[in-house]
Amino acid sequence: MLKTRKFIITGGPHSGKSSVIRQLEAWGIQVLHETARTIIMEDQAKRDMDPSFRQLYPWEDQAIFCVRCHERQKEREKGLKHGLAVLDRSIIDNLAYAAVARIELDKRIYRDIADAH
Repeated sequence: MLKTRKFIITGGPHSGKSSVIRQLEAWGIQVLHETARTIIMEDQAKRDMDPSFRQLYPWEDQAIFCVRCHERQKEREKGLKHGLAVLDRSIIDNLAYAAVARIELDKRIYRDIADAH
């Protein structure tokens, strides 16, 4: 069975992760851009179209935002082709966010992280 080999680029904010991802993509390597950034940008676009739309930022409710990111990340990873893929962050990053926010994650997130390895 063919598999996708995922390599994760992770780290602090503004450390160059997305710049590296863009360069790898320019070289023709399959990449997956940061899911949290995608969600925030989509929510901002919804808010711009509908001022009554309530955008949820990670710092307002980290637990809910982690669930949103986790579900979307899993969905997006299903669309990866077989072979090499480089990811700008991954489901594992939720562990760091939970530790910093001192929250418990949804049990599905812990299970999916364990199942991924």
